[in-house]
Amino acid sequence: MTRYIARRILETIPVLIGASILVFMIVRLIPGGPETVLLGERASEENVARLRENLGLDRPLTEQYLIYVANVLRGDLGNSIAGNIPIAREFQQRFPATVELSVTALLISLIAIPLGMISAVRRGSWVDTLTMISALIGISMPIFWLGLLLLWIFGVQLHWLPFIGRLSNNMEIQTITGLNTIDALLTGNWAGFFDALRHLVLPAMTLSTIPIAITARITRSTMLEVLYMDYVRTARAKGLPEGTVIRRHALRNALLPVVTIFGLQIGSLLSGAVLTETIFSWPGIGRWLFNSIQGRDYPIVQSVTLIVTFIFVTVNLLIDLSYAWLNPRIRYE
Repeated sequence: MTRYIARRILETIPVLIGASILVFMIVRLIPGGPETVLLGERASEENVARLRENLGLDRPLTEQYLIYVANVLRGDLGNSIAGNIPIAREFQQRFPATVELSVTALLISLIAIPLGMISAVRRGSWVDTLTMISALIGISMPIFWLGLLLLWIFGVQLHWLPFIGRLSNNMEIQTITGLNTIDALLTGNWAGFFDALRHLVLPAMTLSTIPIAITARITRSTMLEVLYMDYVRTARAKGLPEGTVIRRHALRNALLPVVTIFGLQIGSLLSGAVLTETIFSWPGIGRWLFNSIQGRDYPIVQSVTLIVTFIFVTVNLLIDLSYAWLNPRIRYE
């Protein structure tokens, strides 16, 4: 197991290097540059040249990349071009908002597992048909369209839920972890907790739609396959109750591919948060990244993408290690 973990950690190094090179080159292919955003299109060539020199953008791309990597290895993510604010500090302030949104969406999407299981056990019933039609619709709807639709219906028309920011203007929560709902519970601020929860509903529902649809379909498919295995038929032949057969013999074996898909959804939630946070003005790293791309703020785009890639790789490593618990027959070498 130790050797397997060490090998997987070493395998993340070329992934991170490749991601950093790819992002480094792509952001520089975007038309315009930070000098255009900061000085405007009518700036003189002299001012543009001076700004590029101050930002180090006049150096060869290879030299710029090596300088960036050297700074990252020292733990220095640099400063933003617009505002000259330390990226690490800004990321630390914004990341809890994205974590809170993504975890809430992930918890909501857990409903897909029992839905998929029920659809498989009651194959061909109205429950199965309704679940699969809903899953197909969920996969087909663009996340930005669904977000705008929910915002318009429940926020603008019905006025049931807030749709901007994390808290109401007149609400304050003492910061401990950066997660508003958790901080409100820790400090006994029930009004703040329910206010933060109401602000979470629309963006979290929007973000969880695709994971729910994908996970439900995968759970149903794997459960159907497992239900016809020999060991399931043997368990039934022994006279075990149907609930025991489903829980102990079928579900646990069917969860292997589901866990894989679920782990991949964590990365999808972080990337999907870019659109969701922008639509709902959620002050997380997704909206920050979107604004940075528009402002051609290269250091922020590079650093945030690298951190998200690292998180994605780490989550997949943890998912792989969980296989041994779900299926003891699996051994790592």
